[in-house]
Amino acid sequence: PTSFESEKERRVKIKGEGFFEVASNKAKPFFVEMSNGESIRVLGTSFNVSSYDTNLENITTLVSGKIAYHVPGNELTINLLKNEQISVHKQSSKITKRLVDAKEYSMWKDGVIYFDNESLENIALKLSRMYGIEINVSENHHNIRFSGMIMYERGIDYITNLITKTSNIK
Repeated sequence: PTSFESEKERRVKIKGEGFFEVASNKAKPFFVEMSNGESIRVLGTSFNVSSYDTNLENITTLVSGKIAYHVPGNELTINLLKNEQISVHKQSSKITKRLVDAKEYSMWKDGVIYFDNESLENIALKLSRMYGIEINVSENHHNIRFSGMIMYERGIDYITNLITKTSNIK
């Protein structure tokens, strides 16, 4: 909704990726729900959520503040602090919590595409989502890795040309 004024709580559902900046309001808690039942109770904070239906895991990265991450099935709630990230595998429910540079996971909202030793297969998936096109990578190139930052506005042609110039990939 555009306003939560008449609601007892603030609750949204996400499919895809989103960056949230939420003001603390103890009278109206804020929740983010994902399609497999995971949910986040927000305690006044900013964070990034990646919850695509086609991903093997949901990933939440805390930029500032604090969140409580609920994992269904085992009724576990995990608190995250600044620069912590949680990944939950959708099939196995395996939970991984780690320390990261949270800014790297939210650069996309400022028009920056960021890769850190990422496989070409994953890069192609991200670029496909960002530019609304289909990109196929031959199997023998899936695990070639790249690192770097580039502005989204440069366009897909510029990015694919850059990849071909810095590797033996056509």
